[in-house]
Amino acid sequence: MITTLTYRRLFLGLTALAVTVLATVLIAEYGFDLKPCELCQWQRLPYVVTLLFGVLGIVFTDRSKVERVLHLLLIVTFIGSTVLATYHAGVEKKIFTGPTACSSQGLGDNPTLEELKAQIMGAPIVACNEPAWQWHGITMAGMNAVLSLVVLLLLVSIWIRKRRKAA
Repeated sequence: MITTLTYRRLFLGLTALAVTVLATVLIAEYGFDLKPCELCQWQRLPYVVTLLFGVLGIVFTDRSKVERVLHLLLIVTFIGSTVLATYHAGVEKKIFTGPTACSSQGLGDNPTLEELKAQIMGAPIVACNEPAWQWHGITMAGMNAVLSLVVLLLLVSIWIRKRRKAA
């Protein structure tokens, strides 16, 4: 199947994927009141970029140089998406320390009233290290990490096959 995959189909599929992912997170946010943290919002950006590149790829079909450039840009986009989602999943599992702007921090054993007040007033609305939802222990960031890695591997595989076929 991959050997007969046209760039048009690739861009259509990636556009559909981006629309599906963005619709899913918006339904989760507004339909199920699952408020996103700062890292969750950042994870949407690669799908917005994918949507843009997908539409450009559909519009500029049969222009091999444009298709190849967009394909490479999508590979870079999904490298970034995989890294960001993996980092966020690690923050949620307490493997990595999250950004101080969006992670709840401990105050030690005997915080003063001023320290408690400062933490409450400076606390993010949604902490990045507290997942809003999980499915069998897998957070949405974890699911995005897996999805992004699968898409990345497919994009690289398609790139290699198309280059071998062209040679």
